[in-house]
Amino acid sequence: MKRNRILWTAVIIALVINYIFSDDYTGLYLLLVIPLILFVSAGYTFVVNRLSRVIITVPETCRKNENITGTIQIISGNGFPVFKLRVKLLIKNLMTGETKEMMFFHHISGKHSEPLEFTLSSMMCGRMEISLVSMEIFDLMGVYKRNIKMLSEAAVTVFPETFKMKPEIRSGALADNDSIEYSEVTPGYDVSEVFGIREYREGDSIKNIHWKLTSKCEDIIVKVPSLPMENSILLVLERIIDKGAGYGYKVLDSLAEIFITLSQTLIHDGVKHDIAWYDCRRGQVMTYSIEREDDLFGVMGKLLGAECKEEENKTLRRYVDENRIIDKAHLVYIAPDITADMKMSADEIHKTTIICSDRITGDNEISDANSVVFASTPDNYKQQLHSIDI
Repeated sequence: MKRNRILWTAVIIALVINYIFSDDYTGLYLLLVIPLILFVSAGYTFVVNRLSRVIITVPETCRKNENITGTIQIISGNGFPVFKLRVKLLIKNLMTGETKEMMFFHHISGKHSEPLEFTLSSMMCGRMEISLVSMEIFDLMGVYKRNIKMLSEAAVTVFPETFKMKPEIRSGALADNDSIEYSEVTPGYDVSEVFGIREYREGDSIKNIHWKLTSKCEDIIVKVPSLPMENSILLVLERIIDKGAGYGYKVLDSLAEIFITLSQTLIHDGVKHDIAWYDCRRGQVMTYSIEREDDLFGVMGKLLGAECKEEENKTLRRYVDENRIIDKAHLVYIAPDITADMKMSADEIHKTTIICSDRITGDNEISDANSVVFASTPDNYKQQLHSIDI
């Protein structure tokens, strides 16, 4: 457009010079007609700027590195043709934070334009949001433009590439369903098993009063309920990173693949488990029980659409704040770095930390008898994590 403005300005200057130094009136006629044409062309741009809708359509799902075709349907509100449109799209992978822009030129011959096709692919898994950033209408002469404010968006879920994993589940996670394990250090809510006894406090249930001991003591004694350690596993995907950490896209992509691969493997082995991650848009930890593949696929869009956030309080701390306790036999924490929050859980819980980072250091250790750490990088995690302990 800048080049067209310079060109028409040069033409008008040339016609003015020709009129001054020549007796030919042709230049004068052109000098009167050309500005009029430019004015009418610009006016037409203001007339045809009523666009009623822009519809972006893409497939719901795809695989990594798979080319998919999307369409942009632009509908005019007044039926006038639009000679030139510039459409700009923003594509953002919510899982990795990767962004890119796409720009297209199009036209509308009548009320409905021919769908504008575009091709997308992603090397990273995640949920890609495609949103309309801007749309500009140009006049026929290419001198004027008008910005049109329209909102339209679509999304496609890019599934990860899972790999072979053989988790060895340590003793305690797959006990018989009829046998219940209880925490030895943390009280809970199951009144059928007594964790301990103490003096009555305001708010205690009358049902918890230990009548035999109360009759022998001067004070009222209550039974403290025990915490049942469910025979299940909690998988936690860390979506909160340290400020300024700046992990690469491959790290975040690899963590998601490890998380989903482990969950799928447990499903195939018939192991019921829970998965959890922090959703920064909702401001809460999302927790789901997974027993069948349909359970995992049902939350895949939400999981792969969880944006990364830079904050101090990690997901484990938020999980404990919201649920007060981790009532699972095994905890698997998948993150780009180690966290001291792993020590917040009870000592008898088996804890597995899976680190995948592009800068592994020797500090990835937890001094806990029931904890184990597996470190890997985006280049070798499929080999390093082929066999792990949970």
